[in-house]
Amino acid sequence: MARKQIRIESLKDQIILYKVGSNIKKTRLEKEINQSSLAILCNFNKAHLSRIEAGQINLRLLTLSKISAALQVNLVELISSLSDIKIVKPKKSSPK
Repeated sequence: MARKQIRIESLKDQIILYKVGSNIKKTRLEKEINQSSLAILCNFNKAHLSRIEAGQINLRLLTLSKISAALQVNLVELISSLSDIKIVKPKKSSPK
């Protein structure tokens, strides 16, 4: 049986998706909205919203806009923590 290939994104991409998802979840909890209610407001199913909050989905800008509108926050608030992401590449070791 052939294995399905999964595209592995860079570490930085994974961190960005995780941080955005975490910001959405944090904001949702602060506003005391459960996942089902937010999913309904955004016209998503709960499983889709769950994957977004877990950082498992590369969401589109329009999707992020729907979520920010449903949460009644500025879209920038959901992505504001991204400016501090820095991935440092290890230095190549010199040959011996």
